[in-house]
Amino acid sequence: MRSDCRRGVNKKIDVKVKPLIRVFHLMPFVFILYFIRGIMAELIYIIDVSEARGKFLLQEFKHEGYEAYAMDEVARAGRKVYVFSMPKEINLRQAEELPAGSIVFARLIENDVKKLFFENNITFMNYFDDEAFVVKNAYLTAEGAMSYIIQNTDISIKHMPVLVMGYGRVGKSITKLLKDNYASVTVVTDDNTEYALASIFADKACALCEYAADISEYKTIVNTIPQIILKGDILKLISKDCFLLDLASNPGGIDFAEAEKQGLKYMHALGIPGKTSPKTAAVFIKESILKRLKPKYYD
Repeated sequence: MRSDCRRGVNKKIDVKVKPLIRVFHLMPFVFILYFIRGIMAELIYIIDVSEARGKFLLQEFKHEGYEAYAMDEVARAGRKVYVFSMPKEINLRQAEELPAGSIVFARLIENDVKKLFFENNITFMNYFDDEAFVVKNAYLTAEGAMSYIIQNTDISIKHMPVLVMGYGRVGKSITKLLKDNYASVTVVTDDNTEYALASIFADKACALCEYAADISEYKTIVNTIPQIILKGDILKLISKDCFLLDLASNPGGIDFAEAEKQGLKYMHALGIPGKTSPKTAAVFIKESILKRLKPKYYD
């Protein structure tokens, strides 16, 4: 009777213990599986350091413990995240050198490159698809633009008559900074929503067909529209002591050859954050990259 009871107890113990033994036997394999998965999921950052912004970005990633290399360094095998300079356009030759399955952060790529990326399972992420980053970058652009205005004019920002052409993100930011420093700002835009906002936050708003009438009064003209608008006879109306600052991407909004002929002071300023505040710009880029990668590639 007692032996039967013992056998019953032993059976119950066996029922409970055997699954645990099997789990313990499997643990090394589970550990190896997770270890391999971690290795495969780990991303290696390859940073374009051709400008100051990229050099600070490389430092930022390393400081936070991520594995990161400059593009001219040799990195170990693994899934790569290529971070290109924002002003740089990736051409087909560069794209052909990128390993299949990699991730690319850039702003500009040629049309042929898009097809190649698709064929090689390369994930392309445009910096400007992150609206939060775009807004912060626009502020840095405006801040840098302010420094260029101060350096290239001989009067105070306070009460300076300034014409801002375009009222997108950069136009809004530069208008805000100018108004914070008591400049007199007129905004030119044909967009109805932009016009309504500009009429509230600037001293004056006008359409593209109207601005030329008073153009001789401005001491600074800031263009943010990527279309040649300041050209021909309009440039002849601009005061010789007016500073023309073009912030628009190529080809810009000013006929530079004609401006030169008219003896006007002008500057086509591209990639301003990378020149005037590269460290802060690098932090913003790093935050944007990690925000977009973490949901998929990090726990």
